[in-house]
Amino acid sequence: MKSRKYSMAIVILVISCLLYIPTVGAVADQTYENNNGIVVSQDAHDIIVEAYGQEYFDNMTEEQYDFIKELFEEGNTLGMNTYEERPDITRSTNYFNGTRRITIIKSCGTSRCTILTTLVWAVNPQTRSYDVIGARFNSTSLNSDVKMTRVQSSAGIAYSENWRELSNGIGASVNLPNTATDLIIDQLFYVEPDGAVFASYQHAEENLTLAASQQYTFGVGCYGNVFCFYGDALNKYDQMGGVSIVL
Repeated sequence: MKSRKYSMAIVILVISCLLYIPTVGAVADQTYENNNGIVVSQDAHDIIVEAYGQEYFDNMTEEQYDFIKELFEEGNTLGMNTYEERPDITRSTNYFNGTRRITIIKSCGTSRCTILTTLVWAVNPQTRSYDVIGARFNSTSLNSDVKMTRVQSSAGIAYSENWRELSNGIGASVNLPNTATDLIIDQLFYVEPDGAVFASYQHAEENLTLAASQQYTFGVGCYGNVFCFYGDALNKYDQMGGVSIVL
């Protein structure tokens, strides 16, 4: 599919669009260069702007691009759906709840899919404790032990190693920087090229310990259709809607 539809909503009403790029490099000659001299393809530009925003692309550094550039390897299949919030729609591959925006992207080759989940805060959160970001697997599984969760903010770039892994999903606890602004959390991992992945980001509405933030399993119908909290974590997260993508 050579044509693309983009969500351009500037009101609260939803404008839903489906963005599937069958093969990276479909627009072979068009490239974009940002303020730091990073040159990317049309496909890469469109995906980065959709997930992170135009300002992020304009000022993206080599370190920031290195985290995601393998998504755009030649021959891979890219997929992403997007919509803006509407009360009667709760799932897609992009969900915006007014304070933050979550997106899931797939880049699939013949032997595995790279999955990237991005969470961009539109406002600065008041509560700074252990949020969680992760994914539930449906008829797929991890393809590699390599998985990364990154926290970007005005304070710089940090990585979370606070993982919880079960047979049907993975999650990472993210301790939000106390005074930082412009928060972006993203997570990258690899799965088998079958089934579907459901992703979620849950914000703690009160202070929690790391141990409490990891009191969850993964299941259908739970927070974001991913996190089933229990114990000290029960009723402590804000139940933001999740996203999903078929591989």
